[in-house]
Amino acid sequence: MKAAGIICEYNPLHNGHLYHIKQTRDICNADHIICVMSGDFTQRGEPACCDKYLRAKMALLAGCDIVIELPVRYAASSAEGFAVSAVNTLASLGIVTDICFGSEDGSLDTLNKISDILSDEPAEYLSVLKTSIKAGMSYPAARQKALLICSGITDISYTPNNILAIEYLRACKAFSITAHTIKRTGSGYLSENLSENNDGICSAAAIRKYISENNDIKRLKNYIPAAAYDLLPDNIITANDFSGILYSQLQNNSGSLDEYLDVSGDIANRIKRNLACFSGFESFAALIKSKQLTHTRVMRALTHIMLGIRKYDAFSQNPLNEKYPVPYIRVLGFKKGSEKLMKSLINNSSVPVITKPAAAKNIITSDYSKMLFDEDIRSADIYRYILNSLNISSPSSLKNEYTHGLMII
Repeated sequence: MKAAGIICEYNPLHNGHLYHIKQTRDICNADHIICVMSGDFTQRGEPACCDKYLRAKMALLAGCDIVIELPVRYAASSAEGFAVSAVNTLASLGIVTDICFGSEDGSLDTLNKISDILSDEPAEYLSVLKTSIKAGMSYPAARQKALLICSGITDISYTPNNILAIEYLRACKAFSITAHTIKRTGSGYLSENLSENNDGICSAAAIRKYISENNDIKRLKNYIPAAAYDLLPDNIITANDFSGILYSQLQNNSGSLDEYLDVSGDIANRIKRNLACFSGFESFAALIKSKQLTHTRVMRALTHIMLGIRKYDAFSQNPLNEKYPVPYIRVLGFKKGSEKLMKSLINNSSVPVITKPAAAKNIITSDYSKMLFDEDIRSADIYRYILNSLNISSPSSLKNEYTHGLMII
């Protein structure tokens, strides 16, 4: 019984994701697919377009066997934090041997060369990085320049997919998991236009943009698997729906903003200087953004403030696999017929497995695990409040985390 892992957001699930699931099963010769998925908030610091239970159901209908939630602290983290914590989660299960992820180039050799530089951090790389940041470059731009100079690779695109792929590779080496990649098909990861080709594949960003602008999903039928299409609501959640909650948090915590995750002194000062101009989540992020601060960094910082996610420095100086510890596994759902796989997961996992949140207090004991779990519950409650205030019917709008139960398909 071989299990392969996928790291995903499915925001929402589309034909490109379906292709990835099928390719993972074939490439890894896997009997089962276990996916680690962001919950209600995503790596770009934005709320998911629809709730985690709906997206977990999409994943199970598309061919995954078990869906595990990535804690919100990690799901809305940097590329490194997102990748390391997700791979760590798969490794902690004790039954996943392989992982397959998408990349723009589909070449492990090229991606490995760059991941080695990031892991080893040779003197030349650190020198170029430091000089570029001093010259006013943002950290991502400075890192890209340093990698180009040190690797000699000029034909790789530093898109979100490739950046995550590089971080996945670094993490896989730390956890001894075999990595595979497939070349991304269709339009780019951040392309906001629906593909006019006949391949039926476009980006999740394009799907979200279309729904938010049209409040209609009929045109999307060719881009989304039938089972997922039938679940997709006509209205989706956006960051602006959380504007009131964010503004209240910014006002109430203006003196301690730098205590929150991803909030630097610079970001805290820019928030205070511009707070009087607040008119909405996304427009405020645009005000805070600067040459040195990317939009996604600002969105993550604001999301952490909104959700009450504070810094935790105990692991900051530790190796990759200890900087983002996984103290428990939270199962969102599984496919009928996967009961043996679930039993194997529970028996082999190196950390407690939570299938019923009400039982969590009896199986997670460390302060850190309690903090992560409380953050997940609080974030889900906030997301559910927005669903209900907008009258969006979904699994999460009907029950809270303690009464929802596993999604079993």
